Amino acid sequence: MKGSFMNISSDKKSYLFLCAAGVMIVFACGRWAAPVANWIALTFMLRFLRMQKPVRGLFLGLAVYFAAISIAFYGVMLVPNIVLFLVTIGIISIISFIPFAVDRLLAARLEGFLSTLLFPLAVTTIEYAASFSPASGGFGSLANTQWPDLPLVQISSITGIWGISFLMSWFSSVLAWAWSHDFSWDRIRKGVCIYAVVLVAVLMFGGLRLAFYQNVSKPVMVAGVTTQRPIKPHFMEWLRTSKCPPVEESIAELKEKTDRAALTGARIIVWNEYTALISSQDEPRYVQRGQDLARKHGIYLLLSVAVMGNSKKVDSDNIAVLIDPRGKVVWRYSKSHLAYGVESFFMVPGKKDIPVVDTPYGKIAAVICFDMDFPSYIRLAAKKGADIMLVPSNDWREIAPWHTYMAGFRAVENGFTVLRVTGNGYTAAFDAVGRVLAGMDYFTTGSYLMSAEIPTRRVATVYSIAGDWFAWFCIVSLVAVSVFAVRKGKQCGLQQ
Repeated sequence: MKGSFMNISSDKKSYLFLCAAGVMIVFACGRWAAPVANWIALTFMLRFLRMQKPVRGLFLGLAVYFAAISIAFYGVMLVPNIVLFLVTIGIISIISFIPFAVDRLLAARLEGFLSTLLFPLAVTTIEYAASFSPASGGFGSLANTQWPDLPLVQISSITGIWGISFLMSWFSSVLAWAWSHDFSWDRIRKGVCIYAVVLVAVLMFGGLRLAFYQNVSKPVMVAGVTTQRPIKPHFMEWLRTSKCPPVEESIAELKEKTDRAALTGARIIVWNEYTALISSQDEPRYVQRGQDLARKHGIYLLLSVAVMGNSKKVDSDNIAVLIDPRGKVVWRYSKSHLAYGVESFFMVPGKKDIPVVDTPYGKIAAVICFDMDFPSYIRLAAKKGADIMLVPSNDWREIAPWHTYMAGFRAVENGFTVLRVTGNGYTAAFDAVGRVLAGMDYFTTGSYLMSAEIPTRRVATVYSIAGDWFAWFCIVSLVAVSVFAVRKGKQCGLQQ
């Protein structure tokens, strides 16, 4: 069997690697994302491209990549129709394939282990640039697939998620480089040892951070309340008639669960995103019901609701309102990053400013769902000294629970506690090292109410202070290495 494979021509072998890459990519992202798959899938694509002529290889590689992520993300992305889905996937594919093109066109001009850096530098640069896109944020980062590996996740407290993406893509590049040298230990020993030392150091740092992390602050009991009532029928009715259901009908279930959470000791209670659709005329009454509840129980209540305007206009608003124990409205926050292809069609985005208030339970901040997918934006709360981040959210089955786990990265990056309360998804509380303090699956729970004791003081992190320094280091390094590769290629051409 081995002899048969060895007898296959190099060109045919490359197509086997391309097929392997396609299959692995399907299981490396999207609905079936497996943590280990991302470390391996990219290697097969790199191997295929390096065995093919640039134009043909890049064209075929991009086509397979497009097909693979179309399968992986079908049903995951909320887009109105298949045409927009395919256009979106096409744009994502082209942007995501840039690092492969950089590697194929420039890596061969470099000698030795230095060539392995081009691909991870390009991946990190592209991911960082994409994190500012209003359509994606950090949603597509390789790092998001690695949540179960908490020792690895800890490096994001220094580098942000960009350090994890760099390590993953560097692994693929090193493996492809070793493969090109037929895994000859004498030729690859130094390079493999360099990567191994870096990876082990990262994992040791993560293990020590998890082992020695201790938050001595006095904990507070919090609760997440999710509504059992589906929002889609009300939304479809609003699209047809611009009318919303009665306020009292919307708030009855939430009131009962809030009463129950407060009686069991919760001092901070959060409602999930899209608990209801209400008209702008009904907003004062809806908020008043929340004020009555907060005053009655002496709690901080963060209610979240969609204030709908005319379905033919872009004048609706997705808001979170924080009410203090006296029943006073502390703030009214509008979602700053609207879900691409859905909310962006009928809602007005809020100002890019995260509210933070000092309370007996530390400084509390809040954003809404998709806002948490933008690392640089969430860091604004850490710069204001936030200790607890409250996140009303609403997902769908295909992105649960890993969309909630993405919020866990923000906890590790910034050193604060995150409470993400999610309708149609996974509700969880994370501490500053990403440990899940409590969790609730919307699709299996019977109570739609989760309680947890959480820390009330943040811990300082390098990322919260220095920001995206590692991403910028990768950008500068990519430019420097690319220029060096181009000049070296020209010199070789002159010599020849």
